[in-house]
Amino acid sequence: MKLTVITPVFNGQRYIASTVSSILTSFAGKNFEYIVVDDGSTDDTIKELEPFLTDILLIKQENLGQSAAVNAALRFASGQLGLIVNADDPITDPRLYEESVTKFKEDSEVVVTYPWWSIIDENDLIIENIQQPIYSDYTMVGRGKCLMGPGTFFNLKVAKDIGGWNVNYKFMPDYEFWLRITRQGKAIVISEPLALWRQHSESTSVSGRGKRMSEERIKVTEDFLRMNKVDVSTRISAQVSAYMDALIFCIHESSLEKINQLFRAVSKIPIIIFKPRFWIILILYFSSNKIYLNVKKIRDRFVKSHKR
Repeated sequence: MKLTVITPVFNGQRYIASTVSSILTSFAGKNFEYIVVDDGSTDDTIKELEPFLTDILLIKQENLGQSAAVNAALRFASGQLGLIVNADDPITDPRLYEESVTKFKEDSEVVVTYPWWSIIDENDLIIENIQQPIYSDYTMVGRGKCLMGPGTFFNLKVAKDIGGWNVNYKFMPDYEFWLRITRQGKAIVISEPLALWRQHSESTSVSGRGKRMSEERIKVTEDFLRMNKVDVSTRISAQVSAYMDALIFCIHESSLEKINQLFRAVSKIPIIIFKPRFWIILILYFSSNKIYLNVKKIRDRFVKSHKR
C-alpha cells in the first residue's frame, strides 16, 4: 500500500530540515511519496528545503492556514494511506510504517491507526510517554480526548470523500477531522511508542486566544452531535466536556468574560454544576495566578492531546 506523507509548514526553518530528513531515512525503501506544503513562510523555510527537492513534492501557497495546506496536499496525494507530520516532529522509528500498514491490510474496515507516542524537548530528549487507550466513542467524543496524535495513518480515499480538513476551524481542525473520519470505519491503536511530538518555546499554545479557542471547542462538539448519532450518555458527556474545556481556555480572560463564560455554561448545561471539575475551575477563575500556575497542567494536557 502506497503512503502519502504530508507536512504543512509555516515559518518552520528551525526544524523542517531535520523532520524531512528523518522521514526520508525512516521510510527509505518503502512505498511512499512525500508532499511538503509551504503555507506562505516568510523565514528561511524554503531555503532549508532546497537540499530535499529531488525527494519531495514542494507545494507553495499564500498563508491560508494549516487546514488549507493539508487539503492542498490531499489534492495531489496518490497514495492509499496518509500520514500528516508536523514540521517540528521527527519520525525516527521505521516500525511505524510496517505496524500501521499491517493493520490496514489485516482489516479492510480500518480507516485510522494511531500509535502511542512520546513528547520530546528541543534536544530530542524524551520528556513523557503517552499511552493512548483503545478507541471508544465515550473517550473520543464524550470526554473530548483526541486519541489520534503523531504517527496516525488514515485511509486517503475516505479522507478525500469526507472533504478533508475543515478550513473554518483554526485551533482544532485535526480533532474535528478525526471525529468525522472515525465515523466511516474502525480506529485501531498500536500499543507501542512509535512517534514523537516536540515541545519547545515556539510550540502552539492557547496564550492570548482563549476566547476564540473556547468558542471553537464548543462549536466542534455541537456540529458533530448535530450531524451524528451517539448514545445519550456519550452525548451528555460530550456537551459537559466541551463547556468545561471552554471554561479552562478562558482562564486568562477578564473577570467579566469569565462571568459570561460561566453563565453560558450553566445555562446551556445545568448539570455541569454537579461536576467537581466545574468547582475547581470556579476557584481558579477567581484565585491568584500563583494558584493557577500550580494546576496549569489541566490545560496543558488538553493542548497536548489536540496538538496538530
